[in-house]
Amino acid sequence: MSERQIGKEKLPIQDKMPSTMVYTDPKTGMEIFVHAPKPDKGFSQNVGKDWLAGLEDPLYEKLEKSPTAIAQSFVRKAVMRDFERWEQEPSFEFPIAVLSKKQSALLGSSSVVARLSAQTMEKQKKHHPELTPLDYQKAQDAIIHGEMYPQDAHNMAFVLEEENGIVCIVKATKRER
Repeated sequence: MSERQIGKEKLPIQDKMPSTMVYTDPKTGMEIFVHAPKPDKGFSQNVGKDWLAGLEDPLYEKLEKSPTAIAQSFVRKAVMRDFERWEQEPSFEFPIAVLSKKQSALLGSSSVVARLSAQTMEKQKKHHPELTPLDYQKAQDAIIHGEMYPQDAHNMAFVLEEENGIVCIVKATKRER
């Protein structure tokens, strides 16, 4: 409610939620102990963050079923548009690139979507603070145009050398979903 609505209704403002309340039925006089209501899902924390986390599973399902080129284009745009904001406060796995079905099969993965976890992002910030959002945008290029180097049954590196000497390395790791 707005401040004006609260004033108009002459509602009391409380700083803390009571743990329990007693409700007296006006018709019967019966007293009922009621636990304090809790906020709806998404309103007890950061509403935007909770909303994004709820989109994660359906988003990945759609990307998995989409043709590779369409999924890659979608993820590339998402990285360009949203990665920098996510990087500031990572809270879910961010889709960073899309593998071809052949690449995914070579890795032995059940997913074509390469995801960057919040934990990995925190490590990256600590060990590679020089990396910028533009560097992360190159992950898809490394997967499409780079050389694949299998490291073992569960790991593969994609290396992209650019004309100006910049090298982009993407390490893919198999993880069961």
